[in-house]
Amino acid sequence: MRLELVVNALNSVSRKVETRPELKVGDGPAIVRAMALNVRMLASYDQAACSLPFNYVKTQIQKMQPDAEISTLALLTVLSKPSKQEDPSNFTPDSLSIVSGLLLVS
Repeated sequence: MRLELVVNALNSVSRKVETRPELKVGDGPAIVRAMALNVRMLASYDQAACSLPFNYVKTQIQKMQPDAEISTLALLTVLSKPSKQEDPSNFTPDSLSIVSGLLLVS
């Protein structure tokens, strides 16, 4: 029964999206971020900042304007942009987000 509900939900989502590759655009960064968050929950307080660069990259990819062509170099573009145009400390924002994340998880 539950599997049928999941399949129906995926079918309805795929019908609403124009092409199936659009469903796969955010998979890589989302999976890497989820794995980093799991490591963060298991890690000590000193290692809690490991997911912040992944959060930054994921947010920048989500902010990109959609175009007709799906860019496979989006990740490289996002990674190279802060080092050239912005401050590299954007990869690790303030420690307030680390502390609040740890308080919510604890």
